[in-house]
Amino acid sequence: MLHRIFIAITVPEKLKQELLSYQEKWPELPARWAKSANLHITLAFLGNRSDQEVEQLRETLASLVALYPSFSLEIDQILYGPSASNPRMVWARIAENANLIALQKEISKRLLPSEPDTFFAHVTLARLNTWKMRELEELPELDMAISLSVPVRSVEIMESRLNPRGATYTVMESIPLKH
Repeated sequence: MLHRIFIAITVPEKLKQELLSYQEKWPELPARWAKSANLHITLAFLGNRSDQEVEQLRETLASLVALYPSFSLEIDQILYGPSASNPRMVWARIAENANLIALQKEISKRLLPSEPDTFFAHVTLARLNTWKMRELEELPELDMAISLSVPVRSVEIMESRLNPRGATYTVMESIPLKH
């Protein structure tokens, strides 16, 4: 059986609710807001993998992640992604963090050696309806400073299942960082 796999950091439930509460600030924004269960920080998208490949991935990731101590991230801004000039999503940006960058680079190097490493740490809060966006005279101002702390104690192997209402994400394995 094939699984659509990515590596991620999950967001604690309390922070998920706080992040999703920001949608109330922009009721006019034509967006499909993420479900609480789907909020995460993607470190690497691996695509379709067999059961055997997922097992090998678990072993590789466990040995790699065990070298990194737990740390915290700061969510510092809500903004349009991937850019203000080409908005397709609403993102909660993760402030630059040396621990996160080192971990993500090592995961990418080990699991996706031939892929270019383009990483912008964020949590996707919503996907914009680009057709309805064209009907707006002006985009709502969205650039907003916030301050939320995200503890990182593990890295997750996640499965993405696509359906007509969007993707559903499931944690297949949670691999703890060094304590």
